[in-house]
Amino acid sequence: MQVKNGGHCQPLFYGQSIDVVEYELRNFQHISAVIKENHIDCEWKQMKGGCHAYYSQQYFEEVKEEAKSLKEEAPHLGHHVEIVEDRRELAKLKVSNASGAILQSTGARLSPYKLISWILEDLIQKSALNLQTTTPVTSLSRLGANTWAIHTPRGIVETSQVLLATNGYTSHLLPQFEQLIIPVRGEMSALIAPQQIVETPLEYTYSFIGAVNADRSQDDYLVQRPASSGSYLMFGGGRQLAQNRGVNVDSDETIDEPSAKYLRTVLQECLDIDGKPGRTPGAQRTNGNVKEGKELKPKRDWTGIMGYSWDERPWVGGVPGMEGVWLCAGYTGHGMPNAALSSQHVTDLLMSSKQGKDWHTTEAENVQAKAIPQSYLITKERLAKAREIPSVKAPEQKEEVPAGL
Repeated sequence: MQVKNGGHCQPLFYGQSIDVVEYELRNFQHISAVIKENHIDCEWKQMKGGCHAYYSQQYFEEVKEEAKSLKEEAPHLGHHVEIVEDRRELAKLKVSNASGAILQSTGARLSPYKLISWILEDLIQKSALNLQTTTPVTSLSRLGANTWAIHTPRGIVETSQVLLATNGYTSHLLPQFEQLIIPVRGEMSALIAPQQIVETPLEYTYSFIGAVNADRSQDDYLVQRPASSGSYLMFGGGRQLAQNRGVNVDSDETIDEPSAKYLRTVLQECLDIDGKPGRTPGAQRTNGNVKEGKELKPKRDWTGIMGYSWDERPWVGGVPGMEGVWLCAGYTGHGMPNAALSSQHVTDLLMSSKQGKDWHTTEAENVQAKAIPQSYLITKERLAKAREIPSVKAPEQKEEVPAGL
């Protein structure tokens, strides 16, 4: 999970291929089951649903068609989405000023830090994990036909199997992925909630799309932590105001102040706070820049590095030409409903290889069993095809990026 993660977990039901939607839903159900079966105290709560509020009529018309197509082509998934246009219904969802909304039946909030801490502690207590902290891997090299050297400042580790879950930092160790998995810095905040939202907590998770010059790929998201953890509004986004949209930024040591200020301000425009309708997003702005005005106070704000895939799909499997090296990365800011079962799949491949089996057979069996989408596999053909995807360059960008970035 990227360190920016604010704890918003939900599959995306529309605008994706059916096999990916089904996969993301299984990931969500898997995470929920693991947490419940192990009684993990990580603030997990399945909300009434996920509200995707659109502040661009154009974007809303596009997603309406996508939602309608889902209902027609896959009724078993289509019932999970509802198109909301009635102004009274939008007001009930606290998004009075939205052009419209897509309401998903499935969405949850959690503390990713508490979940991952529990998993690590459990594995260490079971002697199933040797965790070496503050030990960065500086390079990877081949020692022999079946041996890899993992170089660190503390020495070299020799092994036949290497699994990289490096996301935005993948190209540091695998240069061939330099243009395929791109580091993108995102902004996150923990805002002090107004008293009314403390007393009457949010019932949904939220995504705000199309606010203040943001395109569909740059949505802002919101979940609320429980009262026992301060009722903070965990609000992330504002990437359209970051320098170069955060693209190819691999340091999370500083925040993007324009994005941070946007997060402190725009929520009152998108969400009905204190029982009052929000202002129209952007109404008090000039050229997308945040003007001075009332802000929500942050308890803390920070940045984190995501790994954006050039072809918008994760890269999961064996690295071509590097037998024994495996990769599970490139979630494009959408790792919560993908990472768990993707890591399970790549572990299946690793164990098959370690046991002397043909891991390609295991991979084919997993695809057949819908344990991994075909589009997530790493092949020479996919690598070549991804490199041919045209790039674009927005006026405010210094570097070219895929159209969806």
